[in-house]
This record gives sequence, structure tokens and C-alpha cells, in this order.
Amino acid sequence: GVYSLDDIPEPSPPKVWNPQFDGWDEKVMLGAGMLSVFTGYPGHGKTTFAQQIWANIVKTYKIKVGLFSGETRVKPYVRRNLRTFYFGKQERDMSEEEKKEADNWITNNFHFLNHPNNAPDFNWVCDKIRDMKARFGIEAFMFDPWNKLETPDFVKGSETQWIGKSLDYLTALAKKLDIHIMLLAHPAKPDMKMQNAPPSAYSIAGSAHWNNKPDHIFSLWRDKFENPDGSRCTEAVFTVCKTRYEELGYPRILDVKMNLDNGCFESYEKEKPEKKSKIAKHWNDLDD
Repeated sequence: GVYSLDDIPEPSPPKVWNPQFDGWDEKVMLGAGMLSVFTGYPGHGKTTFAQQIWANIVKTYKIKVGLFSGETRVKPYVRRNLRTFYFGKQERDMSEEEKKEADNWITNNFHFLNHPNNAPDFNWVCDKIRDMKARFGIEAFMFDPWNKLETPDFVKGSETQWIGKSLDYLTALAKKLDIHIMLLAHPAKPDMKMQNAPPSAYSIAGSAHWNNKPDHIFSLWRDKFENPDGSRCTEAVFTVCKTRYEELGYPRILDVKMNLDNGCFESYEKEKPEKKSKIAKHWNDLDD
């Protein structure tokens, strides 16, 4: 277990993917062999946003992705989203031929897990990730959400120890298989102090390991759902809370919104000094 520098082989260049949002350039990158966590309050759009990230990457880099969707049925909902991201327009505006083309793309590039009780245990999921890598050559896997895992009975240890060991194992598995593993995890119920700012990994229920273990941490947050005129507010804040390596970019706050005409999230620039300062104060409070 002890080596000199010359004994350690040179690693291959990191394999990184750009999520392909206009204006992001290389501000946000995802890499093979890494573990990321994506958090956000229910209804804020993290599942849709995460699916669009991987759809964009699949379209650009021709990789294959595994997906467990524990709260959103693959048919018709995940299929509808992936169809939309493939063509960049709403499913209702597609012809039958376009739907078939999109479905062929989904079939060739996405592989889905379906547990009989929709409550798999951790070892079952890890076995299936290895299986999908061996059979289909997946280069990324998204588990949505973490709370769908069957929690073991803690005769010994605690939930926080189990989460820490699980994240360590997934980090090692991602490196061994050279794939990216993304976990979507719900925050704990927000209190009055925290609900007016984006959640961080420290907000996720169960353990502070959510902040310590992953290579990458994201959150999606909406400060309101309705505009003063009663119209639907689709603006959101995408926060990169943590990046372990410089190839992945660095922590930042990015404005995004849902385009209701085409059903896709888009990046945009909007100056909101009061919002920026409020979020910055939120992170400073956490550090304190």
C-alpha cells in the first residue's frame, strides 16, 4: 500500500461531457468515473432538468444511459420528456413519424430499471448498474430519487453511517466502471429560515455525508410559481454547490427557465442583485 510517484501509472485524460445549454460553455461539466448529487424541493423541476441534461449529453456524445425513475412512470411521462428533448418541441406538436423516431432513439440509448415493488435495496441497484454496463455499455446512470431505496433495519450503526458507506461504494463503483452516477435526493422539510433559498447538500435528509462524499453537487430552486399577473412563473435557479475537480467547472449560480412553447429548460441571463445576494448570504450562513 505504499508507493513512490514513479510506481503510480499515468491516468487517462478525464472523459467529460458538456450538458449543452446555451451560454454555459464549460461552466458545468459532468465526468465519467464520478458521483454527483442533485437536490431540490418537490415540484421545482429537478427530475425534468436532470433528464434534459442527460438527453442533451446523449444527443451530443452518443453515450448510453441507465435510469431508475421511482416517482415518474417511464410511460407516458419520462418518454414524453425524452421525446421533447430529442426534437426540442412539445410532444403534442409531433407527428406520428417523429414520435417513432424519438422512441427509436430512446430505445437505443436509454435503459430503465423497474423494481417489482418500486423499492429496491442498495445491493440490487448496484448489481443492475454492473449488469447494464456489461450488457449495454452504459456510461452514466441516474437514480431518481434516493428515498425510493429500501432503508435497512439498523440493528448496528445508523442511517448516517449507512448513507456514508453507500456513497463511498457508489464512488468506487463509478470509478471502477468508468461511468457517471447521479443521485437525485429530496431535501428535508424546509423550515422558515431555509425555505426562501436554494437547498444545499446539507439540506438533504439523513446525513452530512451528502455534502462530503460526492464529486459534484447541484440544486434547482424556484422562489415562486406564479407571476403577479397570475401567469405561470417558469424561472428557476440552478446552483452548482460543489465541484471536486477543475475539469468540472466551479461553484456558481445560473439562471434557467422552462420554455412553455417547446417544453425545454433554457439558460438565460437576468440580473437579480437581490436574489444573488440572498443566495450568497444563504451559503455564508451555512459555512458559519
